[in-house]
Amino acid sequence: MAADPVLRERFTAEELRGISTGYGNRLSPQEHTRLLREAGFAEVAPVWQSGDDYVLAALR
Repeated sequence: MAADPVLRERFTAEELRGISTGYGNRLSPQEHTRLLREAGFAEVAPVWQSGDDYVLAALR
């Protein structure tokens, strides 16, 4: 996602260098879905969740 110009601006400098894991960003699946749709992804859906950990798949 960091290669996408629209999404790249959402990453911190540490994340872009691979230092931060993103743990604790406190964004809900709904917020991530909204951001992905704003970035031009037409389809966004959860493919895995365990507790508050989740993976979304998105297609343009």
